[in-house]
Amino acid sequence: MEEEKKEEKDNKEEVKTENNTAENITEKNIDYKDMAARALADLDNFKKRNEEEKQEFRRMATFNVISEFLDIYNNLKQAESFIPNEQKDLGWVKGVTMITLQFKERFKLFGIEEFNTSGKMFDHNTMEAVSTEKDETKEENIVLREISSGFKLGDKVVQHAKVIVNKLN
Repeated sequence: MEEEKKEEKDNKEEVKTENNTAENITEKNIDYKDMAARALADLDNFKKRNEEEKQEFRRMATFNVISEFLDIYNNLKQAESFIPNEQKDLGWVKGVTMITLQFKERFKLFGIEEFNTSGKMFDHNTMEAVSTEKDETKEENIVLREISSGFKLGDKVVQHAKVIVNKLN
């Protein structure tokens, strides 16, 4: 009888141990699933961050290269403005004009847009005042002339327009 009780007790302990083992396995399984889900989420976030960083790097590289050409474009435009009207039909003048237009078209392909400032109110966010003049026929702080164009990439100013502003006082 004592042996039966001992055997029964051992069987109960085995069942408890098996139940505990099954519960432990289930808990560990849940833990491993949670860890795997977190690892997948981390990997997905890493991939997204990495792609965003690559795009930002490309955008900045493009921006740096294009910004180097903006001054050349402005110089060509300024040179064109000094060409006398009687020479505008000469071949070399037409060539310079075509080059200037090609620059402008290429800038547009990269999302760079030239903005006009002449006759507008001075805005320090998009313009740089290089000089002031007095013209009593115009309002205070109106842009009288644009020395060099300003450019934007989306909403971001790539290069401020250099302007002459009206100062009445």
